[in-house]
Amino acid sequence: MSRLNRIFGFLLGFSLASAYASYYLLEEYQAASAQLQASVEELQASTRKVIVSSHVRRIEEVEKDLKALADNTSSKEDLQKARAEAKKLVDGLHIEFLDLRSHVWGMQQDLHSVIKKETGAQRA
Repeated sequence: MSRLNRIFGFLLGFSLASAYASYYLLEEYQAASAQLQASVEELQASTRKVIVSSHVRRIEEVEKDLKALADNTSSKEDLQKARAEAKKLVDGLHIEFLDLRSHVWGMQQDLHSVIKKETGAQRA
């Protein structure tokens, strides 16, 4: 019986040690798993912050560029003023051209009359 008690004691001790080791490993696994999950969540939050801050930076750059474009573009009033000034200049040039044309026509008429007088004087 002593041998049977020894075998029974050995099996009982081995079973208890195995159960304790299994329990300890399970606890370690759960703790490591929880720590890993927390690390993954922290990484995701950090990544979201980086992505969001990147998008915010890009939006701010676009807003800055848009403001610069808005400051540099002409308004409708400015365009109408420039168009009116250009029309005045063109009209003024057209009037000057017509004056010059009438002056040249007058000179041409004077030249024709002078030529007629000279040819009439040479024939006579």
